[in-house]
Formats: sequence, C-alpha cells, structure tokens
Amino acid sequence: MRAFHGRGGTVSLLGEPHQFVRLPLLDQGDGWDWRAPDGMSFWLEGQKLTVEYWDRGWHPVAVNEIHYPSGYVALGRSVPYVVASGTCLTSSVETTAEDWQLTVPMLVKNRTVFGDAEPRSVTGPSSERSTAILRGAVCQQMQTALITLPVSRGALIGIGSVKPISNGIEVTFNAEGVKYGPC
Repeated sequence: MRAFHGRGGTVSLLGEPHQFVRLPLLDQGDGWDWRAPDGMSFWLEGQKLTVEYWDRGWHPVAVNEIHYPSGYVALGRSVPYVVASGTCLTSSVETTAEDWQLTVPMLVKNRTVFGDAEPRSVTGPSSERSTAILRGAVCQQMQTALITLPVSRGALIGIGSVKPISNGIEVTFNAEGVKYGPC
C-alpha cells in the first residue's frame, strides 16, 4: 500500500448522461489547453466527441490529448475559442474537504521463490481497491460519487462509494481507481 496526502477535495453527485452541443470550453491561459466548466466535465469515453473552434465559422480542430474524467483537451495549436460536443455525466458539488489521504494498493510483479519443495509465486494482482479519507467533509452514504483530489497542476479523479466516518468520509473507489487529470 502507498499513501498520498493533499489539501482540499470535493465529492460531487453524478447525474444521468447528458448530451452537450458546442459546450464552450475554458482556456487554461495559453490557447492550447482547454477544459470543460465544472459540472459538465466528466465526459464519457466511447461516446462520439467533437472539438471545434470559431474563425468566421465552426471548424474541427486536431486534438493531441483528451482526458475524459476532467473534460480536458490539449490542442496541436493555439486557437481563440473552442467548443466540444459529446456526452457527459453532469455533476454538482455535494461537499468539500479540508484535506485528504489516498491509499493505493501497490502491485508487485510476480516472483518465484526457490528453496521450497517446489517453486511458488508469492505475489500477484491485488483485488484491493484504492481508498481515501476526506477529513472535514460531511455527507450521507452514497453508492456512486465523483471524487476530485487536488494535486499540483491537476487532480486525482475517480468514482467511488462514500461512507460517513467520525472525522469526515471514507471513499472506496471503483475498479478503475483514480486517474490524474490536468485541471
């Protein structure tokens, strides 16, 4: 197991899938990096997603990178106004935390131990899930919530179940765990 710590953190309720059309994206300051506004940022993978820019009409723009959980796109060039069309799960912030601690199971490569009657494997894939404690957060038990844990220049983002504890909440992430995303 490996533990990570940070300040802040949010728990958001997830809505039903929502089709968005020409959703204005927010410029991250350079015209190359753009992200969806809060509440419309959890884009669904496997759904058609288009990104366009405005220059006396709408034109498709080449995308270098898409990070679906944070609604982030990196473009191959600087453009003045970018929109996206696709499908997302809308979200609304339920609670915020003072700080967080994330525990991630570490997977160690299989290795063979010799010296017994026959060689045996001592480690393997873990069925354990990543968990987090968000101190200062208050909410009811939920089966599916969007969790955002801020880190420098981005956030760790994942979906998990939430359970109240004495000093905050405990989150057990789904099998996908958490993913880093620029924000």
